Amino acid sequence: FPLTFAAMVGMHAVFYILFPSISPWPGVAVALTLGANLIILTILTHPYPFIDASGGIDWNMSQLLASSLCFLVFVNIGTQLIIFTHLFLHTKSREVKIISLIMIFLLVIGIANMFVHFFLPGITNNFWRTRIFDIMFAVMGLIFIIVFLPPPVIIKWISKIKSQ
Repeated sequence: FPLTFAAMVGMHAVFYILFPSISPWPGVAVALTLGANLIILTILTHPYPFIDASGGIDWNMSQLLASSLCFLVFVNIGTQLIIFTHLFLHTKSREVKIISLIMIFLLVIGIANMFVHFFLPGITNNFWRTRIFDIMFAVMGLIFIIVFLPPPVIIKWISKIKSQ
């Protein structure tokens, strides 16, 4: 439900920002349909997750359920990617361009991560798929933390020193 709601809000935001003269409801309906499909498939084909020998979680879900989940995640990430790309291309502020570019980079890593996790189960074994997913997820988190947490504190500290 939260993933479906986030996809609906993301679709509404894309239409609101990029196409203000077009009704956002077709995009929201697509997200709602994907979410409803995912919920129905989850009820009909239960995933049975377990921890495998490598220590990773094998979700043990049908390929149809995994594909539906992946598409809904793609909609969530894709809407943000569209918004930040638009922001990067149309803003004049250097700081906003840098932040947008970093977010675009993180979102592309997120899309690649979801692809590895949900579309490669038949191609690779669970050990490597889980490790790649975990490493990419950790890299995204570290980049996010390093880029967005220390700079405001450092800027505040520098401005405090300059004012003294």
